[in-house]
Amino acid sequence: MEAFNSTYADAIGEVIAEDTKLPPIEAALLGRALAGMAQVSARYWLETNGNLDLEVASELIYRLAWRGISRFPKES
Repeated sequence: MEAFNSTYADAIGEVIAEDTKLPPIEAALLGRALAGMAQVSARYWLETNGNLDLEVASELIYRLAWRGISRFPKES
């Protein structure tokens, strides 16, 4: 499981590095953070036993993540 988590978090970090020109180690940290947020949010959603609509939950987390990561502008 850790290998899977590492692989997809690193893939997110690679996209962040390309998009922002952050150093790879910094982009990897942001990739891990976004992946972790998604995992924890998904586990919480499962705990709600259907009391929180999946579309609503997805949109909330998407907006939170996007607004946060969008604060790292592309370098020219």
